[in-house]
Amino acid sequence: MDVVILNFNSFDDTTRLVNNLIKMDKLVENIVIVDNKSTAKNEQEKLLKYRLAMTGKSINSKNLEVILNRSNTGYAAGNNVGLRFLASKDNKDNLVAIMNPDIDIQENQLSGLLNCHKNCEKKWGDNSIGVISPWVINKNFKGLQAWKMPNLISDVLSASLILKKIKGDILTYKGLKQNDGVKNVDVLPGSFLLLNKTALEKIDYLNESTFLYCEERILGYNLKKFGYISLLDTDHYYIHEHSKTINKYVNNLQKIDYLYDSKKIYYSSAKGSKLQGSIINSLRTFSKVENTIIHLLKVSKRKLISTIK
Repeated sequence: MDVVILNFNSFDDTTRLVNNLIKMDKLVENIVIVDNKSTAKNEQEKLLKYRLAMTGKSINSKNLEVILNRSNTGYAAGNNVGLRFLASKDNKDNLVAIMNPDIDIQENQLSGLLNCHKNCEKKWGDNSIGVISPWVINKNFKGLQAWKMPNLISDVLSASLILKKIKGDILTYKGLKQNDGVKNVDVLPGSFLLLNKTALEKIDYLNESTFLYCEERILGYNLKKFGYISLLDTDHYYIHEHSKTINKYVNNLQKIDYLYDSKKIYYSSAKGSKLQGSIINSLRTFSKVENTIIHLLKVSKRKLISTIK
């Protein structure tokens, strides 16, 4: 299998992950680091020096590449640079993984995932699996392992944090648990995706109209449209420090803008409904106001508790 790692001001995490993957030379063939125009001092220079320093140090170092983007193009477009680069190589392996720099996976877990994929192809058919992902253990964050394909109703309900808390997440797969075999799902988290190269080419890779958020749902939607399935392997796992880079460089209101930009693209472009895209986009201001009010109330509560103490 090949690996693409999208880097943005995450040199330490990225090189830690690559150092780990290079040791798995029987499982991993090519590794591509795509730097998405990092703003940290000397980040790109450090990546190039790292690549040079790794030359000859391991069996797999000759297959380590660093690509420097001229601008920060977002998650989808940034990863596509690495995915398309690997597609241009003469490589018979049909699997490529997208990995966030802030994940950690052990060799036995990655080996188990690859074996699981092989067995699943026997069950569902050769080249039938568009994407498979192992169980994710999120650090300091309670995230979903997989979720149902979002629709207009679910997105309208999720526009309100209060309503979402009352109603719960209607996209959750009930009864999903670890070490419970393979599950056929709609959407998988984008921190680690093991993808079918042929399927990627058919759907024209990730939707580059998005910058941040909703890439996973658009991917899942497009894969299903072309007859591919998405699988969650609950028997193998990886660890993810969720949104480590995003939280450092993007504030809450910016996140809301990115989210609604991407949701609008999901409905208008992927699903072909400009009306639904406009309806969702109209909720943007409400979400921002509600988020600001909740934030101010939390700050006031902390100040009050501090005063009482």
